Amino acid sequence: MKHLKTYKIYESDNVCTTCNGTGEVDKEINMFGDMGRYECDDCDGTGKSSRQTFNSDLESFKSESESEIKSLFDKYEIRHGYIGSDTERYSDNHEDVEKIEIKSQIYSTSTLSKEFLEEINKMYVDYELHFDTYDHLYLIVYKVY
Repeated sequence: MKHLKTYKIYESDNVCTTCNGTGEVDKEINMFGDMGRYECDDCDGTGKSSRQTFNSDLESFKSESESEIKSLFDKYEIRHGYIGSDTERYSDNHEDVEKIEIKSQIYSTSTLSKEFLEEINKMYVDYELHFDTYDHLYLIVYKVY
């Protein structure tokens, strides 16, 4: 994934480009050229682009991913603290890719078994283990949405 380029998501990305966020468009209503205001078909009158729905789905995916890693910790009886996720958007060959980073703090009394790490390796695009300056162990796993 290192060859992908990140880019920032702006609120303006969520505005429907057909109606410019108004939710309405002018349409010709008869053969004499009279115009009328109608609900925008592209955004169903919301003024928001489909990106907004996508972002909502992405949030659900992130939440499910956090629950998924928590279930793995429970399965292998690994004591953990904080579990959180972050998203980076990548663009590669004009296709957008969402990379989800799920970061988990693992308590020092836990042991990571070979079976646990093999399961992590199968389930995720990539993972890394590292200690911070306070000797807290972190597991970071990556998924693509």
